[in-house]
Amino acid sequence: LKRAKSSCFYIQGQRGLERPTSIIEEYTSYRFPIRLLMIGGDVSRETIERFREDLLDWSESNLREFPWRDPERSPHEVMIAEILLQRTRADNVVPIYEEFLKRYPDFDALTELTAKEVAELLQPLGLQNRRAESLLDIASQIDGTAIPETREELMELPHVGLYVSGATLSFGFDRPAAIVDSNVMRVYERVFDIQERRPRNDELWAFAERVLPDDHHRQYNLAILD
Repeated sequence: LKRAKSSCFYIQGQRGLERPTSIIEEYTSYRFPIRLLMIGGDVSRETIERFREDLLDWSESNLREFPWRDPERSPHEVMIAEILLQRTRADNVVPIYEEFLKRYPDFDALTELTAKEVAELLQPLGLQNRRAESLLDIASQIDGTAIPETREELMELPHVGLYVSGATLSFGFDRPAAIVDSNVMRVYERVFDIQERRPRNDELWAFAERVLPDDHHRQYNLAILD
């Protein structure tokens, strides 16, 4: 395994890596062809449990640190981070995120702003008009109420899909909720021989929920991202 700039795992050729490599290499004898009607239908519980344990062990000394990963962050702060992180490297988001929260600590603070005002602060990230629109639309929908605490209710908010809702539940509410993006998909594809490459596929998300542990689910999600 190697952590790439895109924060995903991949196997480097010529076996040029050390300890992290074993997380995937140890599974080569346990891989199952997952091409059934239900993705992951052939994966044993023992294989899943071993993967969880190894990934959580790896995470003890390998997780990256970002301000939005602080367990004390509110759901507002987590969701704002997820909007800023879309299609942008995490390292580039850090200074903008911290400055943004100093001015606007939650969605309520955005309700009186114009899209131009928000976009000006987000300009260094690119896609500033799109991000500003997303943040203001969410703020207008929440309008002084609490962030919803279920995936279904979260996804009723504008610009909030499966990934943002899952990340908000996991990192903002510490609720068990799977997250799947293209990087997470690469991990599952390598380990479990999954051929499905569409992160919005319902069966894939169901498989991700199955693999998610009941305990330490927040730590697991951080690890699978890294």
